[in-house]
Amino acid sequence: VNEGDSKVLAVNLTSGSVSQIASGFLTLAGITYYNGSLYTVDGNGGLIDYLQKVDLDGTKTVIVEDESMLRMNSSSAVLVYGGKFYVLNRGTSSIHRFDLDGENPTLFTGKDRFGNDNGTGTGALIGRPKDLVLSNDRQFIYLTENNKIRKVTRSTGKVESLMGNSVDNYKEGRTESNGRFSDITAITISPDDETLYVVDRNNNRVRGIDIATKTDFLIS
Repeated sequence: VNEGDSKVLAVNLTSGSVSQIASGFLTLAGITYYNGSLYTVDGNGGLIDYLQKVDLDGTKTVIVEDESMLRMNSSSAVLVYGGKFYVLNRGTSSIHRFDLDGENPTLFTGKDRFGNDNGTGTGALIGRPKDLVLSNDRQFIYLTENNKIRKVTRSTGKVESLMGNSVDNYKEGRTESNGRFSDITAITISPDDETLYVVDRNNNRVRGIDIATKTDFLIS
């Protein structure tokens, strides 16, 4: 892999001659050989990542395309073992496993590197919080952290995720962990305790969240 030039090259170990296998990638980062073909991980700096098959005649076939950046994120290496792909992700500190046709993505190993754990009292872990608001009925505290919104029940100290994912992105009209934000810096709540309003800074938006359905919508 010639990462800087986004090409796959072949080097003859005897003569030292170099020939080009394929080009036109985004930012190549890892390669492996399996069953007569090459497989590469490629991406464009945090917006989308690919796992591609590269035949030795230069033909490219996308096996996995991950626009969500949840299963592949700044992927740096790939290997094949036991009829599965294993992709190493720098961005999410994880290894994800795929079938050879790209289906059945599974978190093989790794843990949320942002330090978020649900729980009660000291059993919960809150990572890099930015802002909080108390519901008008005084039953709940809502706080923002690592592109997520967490809910704290005052009577028990129970902390749970309301919406969002540690990996930032912009997806409108989604629910729970499929909802995506990018650096929530401020939060407030409606007088009827039914809607949260958040500043989604890096996406340059103000968004509303229906607390009951855990669904977001665009305000501005």
